[in-house]
Amino acid sequence: MNSIIDKRIKALFPDAAPYEQVLNEYYYRMVIEFGMEMDKTIAAVSLCPDELNNVVIEKIRSHFGHVFYLGGLAGYPFSGETGFNAFGDHIPDNGTAFIFFGPHLAIDEKSLGFVHRIGQARGTLSCGAAFGAYRMLLDEPGEPIVLNPDDYQQGRIRQMLAPKLNLIPKQQPEPKVMDILFDESHDFIVSQSQRIKERFKAEKVVLMGAFVVNTPLHMPDYLQVKYFEKL
Repeated sequence: MNSIIDKRIKALFPDAAPYEQVLNEYYYRMVIEFGMEMDKTIAAVSLCPDELNNVVIEKIRSHFGHVFYLGGLAGYPFSGETGFNAFGDHIPDNGTAFIFFGPHLAIDEKSLGFVHRIGQARGTLSCGAAFGAYRMLLDEPGEPIVLNPDDYQQGRIRQMLAPKLNLIPKQQPEPKVMDILFDESHDFIVSQSQRIKERFKAEKVVLMGAFVVNTPLHMPDYLQVKYFEKL
């Protein structure tokens, strides 16, 4: 454990804890409080495809045995209605769906949004899509956002951030960028989950939204849960 990084995490995300601890705790809550049966449950994630998030995905897989992917850049559920329809169609008869979602952010002893990856001496962005979109908006103020079919997701992220650009502080903008993108994902995921619960006659849909905090390689990643609900 790095006490400096741990203190920085606690200052920014006071309820955050190591990812395995958090996922284990909520797994047992779902089993005990909601009566979730694993042989009648399918899990999905809406996380950024960054390889840093694989440890969280694999932990979820270890509990549920499988994972359906709903997410794209910045963790937004870019698979859209079609992706939710496919996921809903896979829910076991009279069964349960579990969806984990959220954006991610790197942290080290000195900076936010940068991480050293395996085999690299330099730091690289995490989440590169989210913070890259924010930087593009700062570099091109007032410019219309044209959705390029070859880079559609990045354009949509800029569209999500642009109306709230004035709410993002110039000093340490990363947490607010995450807040905005989390809210965008949350609203779409809740509405789609309610729809597929009814259409595919699921017994329940359990949603868990969190910030994923990527740490240096010698430390566990952290999760700060922001939303947990059974529909």
